Amino acid sequence: MAMNTVVKTLSKVLLLTLPLLFLSVVVRAESTKPTEHPGQVVSLIGEWHAIKIENLRWNDTGWSEDSVELRIKIIEQHGAVFRGTVSYDAPDASPGHDGEKLGTKRTVDILGVFDWDGQHFTIVSKAKDAFTLQGTMLNPHSFEIIGYEAGLHSWVTRDLYIRK
Repeated sequence: MAMNTVVKTLSKVLLLTLPLLFLSVVVRAESTKPTEHPGQVVSLIGEWHAIKIENLRWNDTGWSEDSVELRIKIIEQHGAVFRGTVSYDAPDASPGHDGEKLGTKRTVDILGVFDWDGQHFTIVSKAKDAFTLQGTMLNPHSFEIIGYEAGLHSWVTRDLYIRK
């Protein structure tokens, strides 16, 4: 008799927990799907200027907003992907390096893409001395950048850009 009661109790528990187990598997599967609707992205079309620059370069010098003008110009954007240029003008600073020679002015073609969240983006250069910039939108009119170039003429930077 006692065995029959145990079997009935286990059957009831199993019948009650199976639907919950199934539901938890379905919910878990849904939560691991990639986002079907990516976050809204801001239009970056236009010109952006760095108003704060913290930079360290291969020759132990750095650039600041007082010694160099940094600009990002986005000329084309299709949803999350965009293209444009990055420029610097450093007449009063130690020169930059383009992979071949030193110089105080330069413009480089870039490609970029927003992350799925619509707030973070990556920019890569189309240059011999390839660099990468990681950006975060602060609002529709400003973003921050963390950037780097590895190698012989390496540098790291952290900049704040506003729309002009």
